[in-house]
Amino acid sequence: MIKSYEPKFPQRPAFRSTYDGTHGAPMYAGELARPVPRLNAHWNCKQTTQLLNSYSASPCAVVCDAKERPIGLIMRDRFFLQLTSGDWLTMNNMPITRLMNEPVIVDVQCTLTQIKEQLIRLPMRPKQRYVVVTNEGKLSGVIVLDERLCPVEQ
Repeated sequence: MIKSYEPKFPQRPAFRSTYDGTHGAPMYAGELARPVPRLNAHWNCKQTTQLLNSYSASPCAVVCDAKERPIGLIMRDRFFLQLTSGDWLTMNNMPITRLMNEPVIVDVQCTLTQIKEQLIRLPMRPKQRYVVVTNEGKLSGVIVLDERLCPVEQ
Protein backbone atom coordinates (compact mmCIF):
# COMPACT_ATOMS: atom_id res chain seq x y z
CA MET A 1 0.00 0.00 0.00
CA ILE A 2 1.29 3.45 -0.90
CA LYS A 3 1.47 5.86 2.05
CA SER A 4 1.46 9.59 1.66
CA TYR A 5 0.08 12.67 3.37
CA GLU A 6 -1.76 14.32 0.48
CA PRO A 7 -2.37 13.49 -3.18
CA LYS A 8 -0.83 16.78 -4.37
CA PHE A 9 2.24 18.82 -3.49
CA PRO A 10 0.60 21.99 -2.11
CA GLN A 11 1.84 25.36 -3.23
CA ARG A 12 1.85 27.54 -0.10
CA PRO A 13 3.80 30.74 0.42
CA ALA A 14 7.35 29.68 1.23
CA PHE A 15 8.35 32.68 3.33
CA ARG A 16 7.25 35.71 5.32
CA SER A 17 8.79 39.14 5.08
CA THR A 18 11.10 38.17 7.98
CA TYR A 19 11.86 34.73 6.60
CA ASP A 20 15.55 34.57 7.44
CA GLY A 21 15.10 34.86 11.19
CA THR A 22 17.33 37.92 11.53
CA HIS A 23 14.63 40.61 11.82
CA GLY A 24 11.78 39.23 13.87
CA ALA A 25 10.24 35.84 14.44
CA PRO A 26 12.36 33.03 12.98
CA MET A 27 10.85 30.58 10.55
CA TYR A 28 10.97 26.95 11.58
CA ALA A 29 11.40 23.89 9.39
CA GLY A 30 7.98 22.62 10.45
CA GLU A 31 6.35 25.73 8.94
CA LEU A 32 8.16 25.32 5.62
CA ALA A 33 7.85 21.55 5.19
CA ARG A 34 5.55 20.22 2.49
CA PRO A 35 4.13 16.70 2.45
CA VAL A 36 5.75 14.32 -0.02
CA PRO A 37 5.20 10.68 -0.98
CA ARG A 38 7.10 8.17 1.08
CA LEU A 39 8.61 4.96 -0.20
CA ASN A 40 9.24 1.72 1.60
CA ALA A 41 12.93 0.78 1.70
CA HIS A 42 12.06 -2.64 0.25
CA TRP A 43 10.48 -1.24 -2.91
CA ASN A 44 11.96 -1.61 -6.37
CA CYS A 45 12.19 0.94 -9.18
CA LYS A 46 8.95 -0.21 -10.79
CA GLN A 47 6.98 0.50 -7.61
CA THR A 48 8.75 3.85 -7.23
CA THR A 49 7.88 4.79 -10.82
CA GLN A 50 4.21 4.05 -10.14
CA LEU A 51 4.25 6.18 -7.00
CA LEU A 52 6.02 9.13 -8.63
CA ASN A 53 3.63 8.98 -11.58
CA SER A 54 0.63 9.14 -9.24
CA TYR A 55 2.12 12.19 -7.44
CA SER A 56 3.27 14.10 -10.49
CA ALA A 57 3.43 17.49 -8.74
CA SER A 58 5.86 16.28 -6.08
CA PRO A 59 9.51 17.01 -6.92
CA CYS A 60 10.82 14.18 -4.75
CA ALA A 61 9.93 11.25 -2.50
CA VAL A 62 11.48 10.08 0.74
CA VAL A 63 12.58 6.50 1.39
CA CYS A 64 11.64 5.45 4.93
CA ASP A 65 12.41 2.41 7.05
CA ALA A 66 9.77 0.32 8.83
CA LYS A 67 9.55 2.90 11.65
CA GLU A 68 8.86 5.76 9.19
CA ARG A 69 12.34 7.26 9.71
CA PRO A 70 13.81 8.81 6.54
CA ILE A 71 16.85 7.00 5.17
CA GLY A 72 17.06 8.30 1.61
CA LEU A 73 15.80 10.79 -0.93
CA ILE A 74 14.62 10.17 -4.48
CA MET A 75 14.59 13.25 -6.69
CA ARG A 76 12.07 12.86 -9.51
CA ASP A 77 14.17 14.24 -12.39
CA ARG A 78 17.34 12.40 -11.41
CA PHE A 79 15.44 9.14 -10.83
CA PHE A 80 13.79 9.13 -14.26
CA LEU A 81 17.09 10.06 -15.91
CA GLN A 82 18.82 7.10 -14.22
CA LEU A 83 15.91 4.81 -15.06
CA THR A 84 15.96 5.63 -18.77
CA SER A 85 19.73 5.42 -19.09
CA GLY A 86 19.91 1.75 -18.10
CA ASP A 87 18.41 -1.57 -19.14
CA TRP A 88 14.67 -1.29 -18.44
CA LEU A 89 14.17 -4.85 -17.18
CA THR A 90 17.19 -4.71 -14.89
CA MET A 91 16.30 -1.25 -13.59
CA ASN A 92 12.66 -2.19 -12.90
CA ASN A 93 13.69 -4.88 -10.43
CA MET A 94 16.54 -2.92 -8.83
CA PRO A 95 15.97 -1.99 -5.16
CA ILE A 96 15.26 1.71 -4.73
CA THR A 97 17.94 1.90 -2.03
CA ARG A 98 20.58 1.64 -4.80
CA LEU A 99 19.40 4.88 -6.41
CA MET A 100 18.54 7.01 -3.38
CA ASN A 101 20.60 9.98 -2.22
CA GLU A 102 21.67 10.63 1.35
CA PRO A 103 19.26 13.26 2.69
CA VAL A 104 19.95 16.32 4.77
CA ILE A 105 17.64 15.83 7.76
CA VAL A 106 16.49 18.49 10.22
CA ASP A 107 13.95 18.56 13.04
CA VAL A 108 10.73 20.60 12.81
CA GLN A 109 12.13 23.00 15.45
CA CYS A 110 15.21 23.86 13.38
CA THR A 111 15.23 27.49 12.19
CA LEU A 112 15.94 28.59 8.64
CA THR A 113 19.22 30.12 9.80
CA GLN A 114 20.29 26.78 11.33
CA ILE A 115 19.40 25.00 8.08
CA LYS A 116 21.58 27.44 6.12
CA GLU A 117 24.49 26.84 8.50
CA GLN A 118 24.10 23.07 8.18
CA LEU A 119 24.06 23.26 4.37
CA ILE A 120 27.17 25.43 4.27
CA ARG A 121 29.06 22.87 6.40
CA LEU A 122 28.36 20.02 3.98
CA PRO A 123 31.56 18.43 2.69
CA MET A 124 32.52 18.88 -0.96
CA ARG A 125 29.29 17.52 -2.41
CA PRO A 126 26.68 19.42 -4.37
CA LYS A 127 24.55 21.69 -2.22
CA GLN A 128 21.23 20.01 -1.45
CA ARG A 129 18.06 21.51 -2.84
CA TYR A 130 15.79 19.38 -0.64
CA VAL A 131 15.87 19.15 3.14
CA VAL A 132 13.95 16.35 4.86
CA VAL A 133 12.07 17.46 7.98
CA THR A 134 11.32 15.06 10.83
CA ASN A 135 9.15 15.24 13.91
CA GLU A 136 10.30 12.93 16.71
CA GLY A 137 12.40 11.05 14.15
CA LYS A 138 9.51 10.37 11.75
CA LEU A 139 9.05 11.97 8.34
CA SER A 140 7.15 15.25 8.49
CA GLY A 141 7.82 16.64 5.01
CA VAL A 142 10.41 18.24 2.74
CA ILE A 143 11.58 21.81 2.27
CA VAL A 144 12.36 22.71 -1.33
CA LEU A 145 15.06 25.36 -1.18
CA ASP A 146 15.50 28.14 -3.70
CA GLU A 147 17.63 31.27 -3.84
CA ARG A 148 14.92 33.47 -2.29
CA LEU A 149 14.27 31.17 0.64
CA CYS A 150 17.75 29.98 1.50
CA PRO A 151 20.63 31.39 -0.52
CA VAL A 152 23.76 29.35 0.08
CA GLU A 153 27.05 31.06 -0.69
CA GLN A 154 29.57 28.92 -2.53
